[in-house]
Amino acid sequence: MTSYETLFIVRPDIDEEALNTVVTRVEDVVKATEGTILDSEIWGKRRLAYEVKKYTEGIYVKVNFDAPPTVVGKLREHFRFNEDVIRELIVQQEYSQDERRGAEKDADAGDDEG
Repeated sequence: MTSYETLFIVRPDIDEEALNTVVTRVEDVVKATEGTILDSEIWGKRRLAYEVKKYTEGIYVKVNFDAPPTVVGKLREHFRFNEDVIRELIVQQEYSQDERRGAEKDADAGDDEG
């Protein structure tokens, strides 16, 4: 499995229940491809650097997950047809979450020795 991170921006005028539904559907797309959700965070409403689809603000959501590479196409298709999502980005992580945690522990242990 490959580690990915997706950051997507949801319309700012959406209510909390609908926002949770959008996030749940994204997680369901990942789980449908036998992926696992590692972390899901709603960062909240933020001002956009430039206007996107006539919006100057948006609600940022970040999801980290492990999944096979086929999930990228399915997620892009899901985002394209979801009118609540105004912008999305999916990136492949260089390391998996477990490898990153292990590296952080090793770095912390090295700091304690000195």
